[in-house]
Amino acid sequence: MKKKIVSLALSALLLVSCSSGGSLVSEPVSDSESRSKYYADLTAEDVRQAYRGADALEGVYFDKFTMPEIIEVPQFDRLYELTVNTVPAEYDKERLKKLFSDLVGGSFDPNCFIPLGNTTGYVYNSAGEQSFHCDYIGGGFKFFAPDADRSQGTQEVVWSGYVGVNGDQLLELGDVQTSVGQQTALFDKRLGDEFEGLFDQFDVQTEYMYAFGNGSIVAHCAFAFEGIPLQWMTTGLQQRINADALEYANLTKEYYASYGINAELAGGESWGMITTSSIPRLIDKKELSSVISLKRAVGILQSELDGSSIFNFCDVRLIYTGLVTDNRNINAPSDSQEEAFNSEPVTLVPMWCFFIESGGNPSDCIKVNAVNGDVIYDVS
Repeated sequence: MKKKIVSLALSALLLVSCSSGGSLVSEPVSDSESRSKYYADLTAEDVRQAYRGADALEGVYFDKFTMPEIIEVPQFDRLYELTVNTVPAEYDKERLKKLFSDLVGGSFDPNCFIPLGNTTGYVYNSAGEQSFHCDYIGGGFKFFAPDADRSQGTQEVVWSGYVGVNGDQLLELGDVQTSVGQQTALFDKRLGDEFEGLFDQFDVQTEYMYAFGNGSIVAHCAFAFEGIPLQWMTTGLQQRINADALEYANLTKEYYASYGINAELAGGESWGMITTSSIPRLIDKKELSSVISLKRAVGILQSELDGSSIFNFCDVRLIYTGLVTDNRNINAPSDSQEEAFNSEPVTLVPMWCFFIESGGNPSDCIKVNAVNGDVIYDVS
């Protein structure tokens, strides 16, 4: 769960630095050079300068953490404070039926497409060996296709990594050779095309992929607003939301909101699975004129982290994220309770997320709020 490390000390703290090439040095740089580069400074800079100096930080060793070897710089012109909720869209029945039909393919049976009462909800279930399931309920979406390989657990991970960093890496999908970058573009386009109109003003942005020995690819995607992703990874309480009732009742029901999409392309071509727990709806946006830059966020981290742990960061990026308080009674679910939760506004602000190397799909991160400089240790 989220944890504020310490209150921010505004005084400058000298840092251990090294060359931008990432090689370690035995002696720190001079005091004056250290102070001019990385120190605990809350002064905001123009948003277009947020990533300025990122290349000089690649692979740099500090005494409390090591920076990623490659830092991807996204294309964006503006940053905002966003207000969202997850109220289901007034999505036309015929458009949803077409979406379900496109996903299921030639075996689609219109009689299996069922509207759910007066809510914005629709379900498709087919029987037999080719049993497909689709639903759009409460602002979330699920699609599952028959997949014997997945159910038998025969898949083997042959690649994983952040796509922006490894775009040129080759992938073998059966007899087809492709690249991480090509598959990223394919996921982004196909998901965007399939769900045109359903995802409001947000785009799909692939963040992380796994390639499997049977030729399938699973991608973890984010909703992005004008080039900057919303938090897609589940952390803290949210990851334990399905715990038993006693454990759940004893947890502080506060966590960072996530709006991710998981999708599988079977053989790199047909959808095997698409799921999203909730889809963000934009209520309001307030443009920010300035934010704490990456360079200054690094200085804040070096000042705030204690000396008990040395972190190896595998990625750092600016994402929109904000706290949700879940007051739903897990023992008394109701439509009205769910509607109230979905309609509750959530404020998202840009934060620097320093992802901790974990050997798998990184979700644990240390965040620096790009608006007020708060440091949060956000782990599952």
